Amino acid sequence: MSFTRANNELCLLCEINKADQCNSHIVPNFFTNGLFRTDHKKFPFYIGANGESRKTQGIPHIDHVFCCECERKFAVLETYVANKLRHLHSILCFTKFSVARNSQLAWKTNSSLDPAIFRLFIYSIIWRCAAISKFFPAETVSENQTNPKIDFRFFNHFIIPDEIIILLQQNLNSMMEISQQSLIDKRDEIKKAISYFPIGFFTYEKKILEETRVFSLNADNGSFVFLNLNDYKLVCLFSNNRIFESINSVLIAKNEDIVKICTLPDDKWNNIGQQFYHDLIRK
Repeated sequence: MSFTRANNELCLLCEINKADQCNSHIVPNFFTNGLFRTDHKKFPFYIGANGESRKTQGIPHIDHVFCCECERKFAVLETYVANKLRHLHSILCFTKFSVARNSQLAWKTNSSLDPAIFRLFIYSIIWRCAAISKFFPAETVSENQTNPKIDFRFFNHFIIPDEIIILLQQNLNSMMEISQQSLIDKRDEIKKAISYFPIGFFTYEKKILEETRVFSLNADNGSFVFLNLNDYKLVCLFSNNRIFESINSVLIAKNEDIVKICTLPDDKWNNIGQQFYHDLIRK
């Protein structure tokens, strides 16, 4: 299999237009800003199954997987969400976000962040990661076969069932728009039609150490996906799973009127991913 695509091949999303877009980011840029620097003092590592690490490329991006129109629609979604989350970790946080908590967890909300559009945004990330994993499967990627712009090993194990990939693709094709205003005008329609999977969206309670910033992707055989995205962690459930009962109160539920951004203290922030997998093994 070739690890590059020509601009006359079809867009992986719409499957209609030519894939003429270059430098498509698979994960939105604002999630990884500041994680990998250009001054050569900080860069990503790939850690293999044997535990050995090696330097690799920066933020994953690739040519000729999407058309310019679909890329523009992704950008509209990303800009909408990025603008709503912009002050989450700044001194302006308490003028933009409300804070609530129960006996176990705390969360922040921004009433201007539409839950249906936010859900569509999350689906766009999951679908892109899964689509790249499917298009460049792990068994075809060797140590020396990587596209100059992307290390496919970021996505090798991000495998979700084909029926979910297709469902998310249908959601994106029917609901994404080419402008902010048309997207906002469509939010009631999106809320009624969008497929439902519970989503948990987490950030840290206080400023975190640089060395704890992580970019990683994990999928548990169709049960759930877990993404470490620098200042955020994301989980999406594809099946009823009791290991997530402890975070039910902050999951973005069906027909939710607000987006709950769960804020975690240091110990939970550093261990939440490991805890999910530990509980999964025990179930």
